[in-house]
Amino acid sequence: MSDMKFQSDEWDEFGRPRARSGFDLTAWLIKSGLVSNRKSAEYLLLGIVVVAVFIGGFFFFSGGEGSGREELDRIKTIDQRQFEQP
Repeated sequence: MSDMKFQSDEWDEFGRPRARSGFDLTAWLIKSGLVSNRKSAEYLLLGIVVVAVFIGGFFFFSGGEGSGREELDRIKTIDQRQFEQP
């Protein structure tokens, strides 16, 4: 049992993972000069996601009363003579 050996052709089998191919947004932010390193680029992207979720939640939870058409119709039916000065 002690003479068991494993053969592996890949020298980096358990090492660093291979680089991904495709568009890297953090690298683009660094190249464009918006941020100076990868960590700050990730924080910037995280901030953008948080703001987007907040705005989406605002629109989702504030739109519960319909399109606002009823409120507009109610405002149109208010008698304007009550606001005239004598």
